[in-house]
Amino acid sequence: MTLTATPESAKKQRVASYTVWYAGTFLGTFTFGAANLILPSVSAEFNASGAEQSFILSSYSTLLAAILIFAGRLGDRFGRRRLFGLGLLLFAAASVAAAFSDSTAFLISSRASQGIGVGLLMPQILSTIQATSSGALRTRALAVFGAVSGLGTVVGQMVSGGLLSLNLFGQSWRPVMWLSALMALLIFALLRSAQATSSTAPLAMDGFGSALLGLALASFVVSMTLFSTGSVLWLAIALLLISAVLGFCFARWELRVEGQGKIPLAPPALFKVPALRMGLAMNLLFYTGYGAFMFEFSSLTQRGMRYSGLSSGLAIVLFALAFVFTSFYLHRVTARLGKHTMLVGASAQIVALIALGVELMVEGLGVQQWHLQVALVLLGASQALMFGPLVQTVMSQIPSWAAGLSGGLFSTAQQLSFSLGVAVLGGVYFTLSQLEAVGFSGGFAVCMAIQALAAAVFGTLAWRLHRPAKSPSDSVITS
Repeated sequence: MTLTATPESAKKQRVASYTVWYAGTFLGTFTFGAANLILPSVSAEFNASGAEQSFILSSYSTLLAAILIFAGRLGDRFGRRRLFGLGLLLFAAASVAAAFSDSTAFLISSRASQGIGVGLLMPQILSTIQATSSGALRTRALAVFGAVSGLGTVVGQMVSGGLLSLNLFGQSWRPVMWLSALMALLIFALLRSAQATSSTAPLAMDGFGSALLGLALASFVVSMTLFSTGSVLWLAIALLLISAVLGFCFARWELRVEGQGKIPLAPPALFKVPALRMGLAMNLLFYTGYGAFMFEFSSLTQRGMRYSGLSSGLAIVLFALAFVFTSFYLHRVTARLGKHTMLVGASAQIVALIALGVELMVEGLGVQQWHLQVALVLLGASQALMFGPLVQTVMSQIPSWAAGLSGGLFSTAQQLSFSLGVAVLGGVYFTLSQLEAVGFSGGFAVCMAIQALAAAVFGTLAWRLHRPAKSPSDSVITS
């Protein structure tokens, strides 16, 4: 497979090109982090229920996850830079709409539109890195992608906290949405410096499979949200059944398309590779815990400890710095730890999560922040040790003909995990925090224990992942 455009030979042009793609990565996770922090202010203004609060967060990630793989194929066919730009414009318009929201329903729909915009642009980033780099360059590019992805979430919480504290023009959380729109437009203005690539042999669009997958994912996340908040249980059960039926239909459809000698949306043959299956499962575990933690910590500091938005954002600064610093020096760590890097990271994360839970149980909501910072620094560093090698491992399992599919698969698992983290673990935390016998500190401790267990499963899979296994080749599937 060849590209319609080759990588720029000049180093400066390559750096400028990748910088624009990284800015898109930052925008997507910045929005997720910002929404976490402004949620208490939003829910207070609209008097939102627990389920509505979960939907304000999960509507973004759910719609994003629902279209990612399809968007990757659109980029392969019509040009990745073009789809990236379209996503930026849609995101900017949706952010403006969110800023003018006068009801919870309108805000949820605007957030869903933001998710569609980011869903169009996000797979183009990994697809471009996959298609325009190899060897050491690809390793460095993916390491920076990981660092920027994690940084965006934390910076989103910090910056939105500052804007909340300033309360510009008496608009509370709304300037955060204006800022998101402005960022998208600035990235769009720089888009010409990004390398334009597409595939000369794009895969079939598989529109029916895309619709089945999107509806199955959306139904599943909505049902989990309703279950976790105890809202409309009959609807939650119905949506879960619908999700199962749609998922079964999707699997059968993909097998049928593949049996016809075509490449479906998510080729079943590709999932026969054990390393790829485990890598995606690990991605699901990692981001479920990460998304839940950012939601829980923001809720704990603002609702439980009565921090201002700015103080809540600043409380996570050392966590962010530890993640970024470790990500940028990850190549040195992996040179020493080798295949054990992710296992060490998972072990360190278990220690950090348990330490945070114990601190809250022992000292309660009056805990001094500096008592938490050691554990938060360890948590940030451990997540970099888990996430960086995971991205590289998953991407390395994807054959070259599936550049668009690779970006879509990885990003779909990531965003679905964000939604599940907020909907399920976030819902558990919200419910526990309302119980007088448990409260915010007890609920946080319980969630840390659950997430430590998830980290243990991640570490087990990381150990198994490096067993010798066949890698998929370009001949696995033929179109």
